[in-house]
Amino acid sequence: MSGRNGGQFKPREVVHVHAVSPERDALEITFPRVAGYRADFPRERIDIDLSRLDPYVLDPDRVRAATNVTMAGIIGARHTLDLEHLRDQRLSTVAFHLANYWVSEKLRDANGEPKTHLFTHAKRIVLQWLRSDRVVYKGGCQPAQLLYLQLADEVCELLMGALLDQPGGESIIRATLDPFMPEGSTIDVNFPTSKAGRHTPRADRSHLNYIVTDSDWEAKFAQLLDEHPEVLAYTKNQNLGFEVPYSEQGEARTYLPDFLVRLRTPEGSDPMTLVVEIKGYRGHDAALKAETMRNKWIPAVNRLGTHGRWAFVELRSLHDFRDEFDAAIEALVAATEPA
Repeated sequence: MSGRNGGQFKPREVVHVHAVSPERDALEITFPRVAGYRADFPRERIDIDLSRLDPYVLDPDRVRAATNVTMAGIIGARHTLDLEHLRDQRLSTVAFHLANYWVSEKLRDANGEPKTHLFTHAKRIVLQWLRSDRVVYKGGCQPAQLLYLQLADEVCELLMGALLDQPGGESIIRATLDPFMPEGSTIDVNFPTSKAGRHTPRADRSHLNYIVTDSDWEAKFAQLLDEHPEVLAYTKNQNLGFEVPYSEQGEARTYLPDFLVRLRTPEGSDPMTLVVEIKGYRGHDAALKAETMRNKWIPAVNRLGTHGRWAFVELRSLHDFRDEFDAAIEALVAATEPA
């Protein structure tokens, strides 16, 4: 094919990315395919660990508002709320409506009935959150704007992930697996690509023949994994089927983290896997994904007990991953050691 100046276009090389089987099957990484989450509510009360939550930033971009906005709210039909009206809303009133929505839509039993006896606890938790430093208001935004339906749903989903069965207790979140394919594996990776960004991993570090990279950061991280003494195996999450369900403004979405890394463990110990996200700019969407990983996916999967111990880390020091990566490994190892 001729180019604009009479030259020839050189077609991109297409390579076949696949698991090297059976030669590298010892490096296979398996993972649970989580389809969703459920809550195992205690009978008497619920509590919350606010330290698990990153600050929730409420700004005009989140509410698409300036001085007047019309949007569906959780307290009735579509209505208009201006900033003067919003300022008049007492924090306890906001907490009441958020808690009522939370109980009626999220805190339900196995039969789908709202757990109304938890309303008092839900209101206490919402008020505690509203009064904490876990909420940041910018650009003149007001707490009452959290009553808009999509934002209320988002807040309730975040609070669900930080719920405990009792003060200082365990997370109440459980994983629901895909009933048709409950487990995924690197053995299933098999696709062609013409992407120029690809790394050839060490034959004793990855089940795959190529690691497809979308940035120089990912290529640099793959090189680190090839040499790191605590890494047994790793894979890029490219056509792997590793998906994390999360919610943004009431809409179901899917998050694909960057890497899965299997770590060295003491003999006889369960396998340890670190889910790694390489993130420079961190917007609101990235924060929701990280919250879901830390407060829902990780504790829910660890409670399953079928795939070893898991943890999650965001690597933000793009010029030097090593310290953050080592700290995440140390934290995961410490969590698995007997008390």
